[in-house]
Amino acid sequence: MKRIILRLKTGRYPVFVGRGLIASLSEILSLEGFSKIMVVSDSSVHELFGEVVTQSISKGKAEICEFIVEPGEGSKTIDKAIQITEALVKKTFTRSDAIIALGGGVVGDLAGFVASIYKRGINLIHIPTTLMAQVDSAIGGKTGVDLPEGKNLVGTFYHPQSVVCDIDVLSTLPERQFLSGLAEVIKYFLLRPGAFNGDLLSLASRILKREAEILERVVFCCASIKARIVEADERDEGIRAILNYGHTLGHALEAATGYSGIYTHGEAISIGMMFAALTGVSLCLSEPELPERQSRIISSFGLPVKPLDPIPDFQVLLKHILQDKKSKGTVTMVFLKKEGEPVVRGDIECETLSQSFDDLLDLF
Repeated sequence: MKRIILRLKTGRYPVFVGRGLIASLSEILSLEGFSKIMVVSDSSVHELFGEVVTQSISKGKAEICEFIVEPGEGSKTIDKAIQITEALVKKTFTRSDAIIALGGGVVGDLAGFVASIYKRGINLIHIPTTLMAQVDSAIGGKTGVDLPEGKNLVGTFYHPQSVVCDIDVLSTLPERQFLSGLAEVIKYFLLRPGAFNGDLLSLASRILKREAEILERVVFCCASIKARIVEADERDEGIRAILNYGHTLGHALEAATGYSGIYTHGEAISIGMMFAALTGVSLCLSEPELPERQSRIISSFGLPVKPLDPIPDFQVLLKHILQDKKSKGTVTMVFLKKEGEPVVRGDIECETLSQSFDDLLDLF
């Protein structure tokens, strides 16, 4: 087992990365101080890991209860957050008790949001069960629920007590969901290629085979990059914005299709990264060769490089882009001058974005 420590102005917490960790939670975590623990999960994850997690944490003296939601972005709502909060009230949870978020990004964001608002803050532990959550969303303290207008428009910054990334659970992921998580791995490689000690493409076949040794290395690497960026910018007021590379169009694609599953989050982000590369070239910010190199990497991991049918009208996408949290009245985006050199630029003209979208549709 490896450990990363996030050292923040508001405190510190560990991220554990290893194999077989969910069966040893009582040994890894400090659970003795909790009289009650609520495990929040979705029905798919609960069926796979609910019993082993509850048995693992039941070695302590805490009363264990569960709240199960339906899988998918549709559960990440204010109404669902209120339901979980009401369940905590009925079980008389105090601020000294804890919530365990067992699941992917949806469960992590939802449970984290509830933990941040219940009695102005209750203890939180993340056990991410998707590659996407292990390398990105479970680390850094962002919580949120969605509105019809866009993702994560209501949320808080609230850090967990700890994060436990068990590599073994990744073997159960459906192929499309596993590939979705690889979009964030690619993003981290493009932002910090030197941290990977080699070309990500050279590891592609082993990653796609889900070799545990390689996945542990990849998760630890990405989580370490995320941890260091969060330490430098805990409240997302500066350098942390670079983690949104590809998210401007990516979030818009998800919102424009009603979070219906036409796109996984990773598929939307992979397309968004191509859009950002093309826009960067048109603005003379990015190397002309960047889109082709980036396309080769994305395609090698089985992810799309341009929008899927039915393709939303760009004006519909633009409405969602203008809701993006990075934007301040105008469109702000993250670009790469080249791999390893991200830059944030504002005041991007809508005409430029429209032309880049057309270029994206004509790609290759």
